[in-house]
Amino acid sequence: MKNILKNIAGALMMMLAFAACTSDEFDGANENGLPTLEGIDYTVSVDQNTNVVTFKLNTPGIYPIWNIEGSPAAKSTVNGFQKKYIFKGTYGYTLKVGNKNGVSDGQISGTFTVDTTRYDFSKTIAALTDNSKKEWRIYAAAKGHLACGPEGTEGTAWWSAGPQEKAAEGIYDDRITFSNTNDYTYDAGADGLTFCNKGVTTLGVTGAGVDYSIQAAGRFDTKTSAKYALGYDDANKVETITLPAKTLFPYIGHDSQMTGEYTCRILKIDSKYMELALDLPGIVWRFTFINGEDPAPTNDFDPDKVNWAGVSDALNLGKDFNTAGKMVFWWSDAGWAQIADPTFSFENGVYTITADNATAARWQAQCSIQHAGLSLEAGEAYDVSMTINVNQAFENACIKICDQSDNPVLVLSDPTSLRAGDNVLRWAKRYPKDGDGKGNDAAAADVKVMIDLGTCPAGLVTKVSNIIIQKHNPK
Repeated sequence: MKNILKNIAGALMMMLAFAACTSDEFDGANENGLPTLEGIDYTVSVDQNTNVVTFKLNTPGIYPIWNIEGSPAAKSTVNGFQKKYIFKGTYGYTLKVGNKNGVSDGQISGTFTVDTTRYDFSKTIAALTDNSKKEWRIYAAAKGHLACGPEGTEGTAWWSAGPQEKAAEGIYDDRITFSNTNDYTYDAGADGLTFCNKGVTTLGVTGAGVDYSIQAAGRFDTKTSAKYALGYDDANKVETITLPAKTLFPYIGHDSQMTGEYTCRILKIDSKYMELALDLPGIVWRFTFINGEDPAPTNDFDPDKVNWAGVSDALNLGKDFNTAGKMVFWWSDAGWAQIADPTFSFENGVYTITADNATAARWQAQCSIQHAGLSLEAGEAYDVSMTINVNQAFENACIKICDQSDNPVLVLSDPTSLRAGDNVLRWAKRYPKDGDGKGNDAAAADVKVMIDLGTCPAGLVTKVSNIIIQKHNPK
């Protein structure tokens, strides 16, 4: 009997050992448990009609590790990963494979070719030129119309000009004109002067201790007319304007503008305003341009004249919006049928929304933070601030602050143009009103903060943070 039990126990031990080492447990593994590249089946396919490249591993039981060239480069472990390319060219990739035991020792290398550059500049050309030609000037009345900052930024961190601050220099009467046939012209204005950085020596001025203005047109083969080129900076997700060497501009910030072509990033553009960032060695200069007359004054209170509470201060009545950690979504397709929510996460006070699906119209991508315990008093003025970061420029955001039934309304900003990166949005001395903010003063109970991303493209990543709602607190 003892021998029979011993034999049964031994057989069970052998069966358990065999079960623990079945192929189901070690899919894709070789003798040492690591996957190999032998016999790997995969495809890299280019849709030449859309420039979308799909990377797919067809061998089961393992996962891919793609390392893909481009601007920007991409790394992914997604099987079926897709990347869209703007510019034609031949790009390289590598593929490793992995399983629960680790990653293959070697890698597969290959290339693929995108045949056509595909980027639609029509919207920018319409804003830049009115589909004919358009004249622009520095928006001297606006705070920050000239500014600078470190490389790789939007150029505001180091200095920004106050309204009319450089009136003594030869810049505010300068005009630049763009045409839809890629013609650029520069006019130095009535004074004939061009404003230059103190370090610029290629126009014949040496040892200048301060910035200076000089009659630059016609000197040293400078150009007042040239052909400009629109481009796309894929790494920063912005369009660009490139001018040839020696082409004059309202501000010459570095000799490199005279010795080689130079490029401005288009941070923002519409039919009235344009913000450009000029990338120069060691510095970024930022310019705000306007077309036509300055806008008429409004009754809006200047947010720069407000004492802003800190995000976590008791004076921030809306501070709990920064810790609620949840959002309510309503997304729809082009026919207004509700679809799946976007991908969402919350960490350290930042709400991150990733648009998995494009939307076609306003109010088709509603994202709201609700039930943070804030109610607003009728007849009381409030200041509002928040930061919205997007991974690409988006012109049709709508920010609405209202009660749970969408009225009364404290803020309705529609549409709001967002540039890639951080956008600090502020409204001062606003009253809760009936009728989308245009009617009578009204109390608003249980306020929500809504950001609508209707018309967004798939892949738009939006981050919302630093929400401040305070009673109006002027300096």
